[in-house]
Amino acid sequence: MSDGADVRDLIPRDERIHHIHLESACNIGEKRNYACSRASGEIIAHFDDDDWSHPDRLMDQYCRLRDSAKAVTGYYSMEFTGYGERWLFTGNRQWALGTSLFYRRDWWERHPFLAVQIGEDKEFAKHAAECGELVSVEAGGLMRATNHDGNTSPRLMGQPGWSRIDSHIATPA
Repeated sequence: MSDGADVRDLIPRDERIHHIHLESACNIGEKRNYACSRASGEIIAHFDDDDWSHPDRLMDQYCRLRDSAKAVTGYYSMEFTGYGERWLFTGNRQWALGTSLFYRRDWWERHPFLAVQIGEDKEFAKHAAECGELVSVEAGGLMRATNHDGNTSPRLMGQPGWSRIDSHIATPA
């Protein structure tokens, strides 16, 4: 989904990919709710265009949802890369990073995202935890996020929860 520049020529031609171009701008919570309303499956998974997911990520999360009988799952700990550095963010089991959310559509129908630009995913996961419907674990090697100037929510490396994995990563030549 996009509401800015026309990116349709950048999207691979694949019948499994459905791109929606919005004619007017709206906040991220509204975009998430609109995208969820257009989804046809029983399970919804978040992906950010600048993050990486291991091919086993979806099966891992599906099995966790199935085995726990909860409505929402995600990762509370994940590696972040950017600016030549690697950091590990570790939250707690009562929370999940927005890029990692994986949930039952019927839960979203009863508990849609807040119509805000920042924090809609945090509140969604927090509400699921408060209702006893969140199961959150460490991502391990199943996801990696990217830190860059365009992140919607600023990353505060060096603050509580953040630990440097190493001071520099090699850049491919």
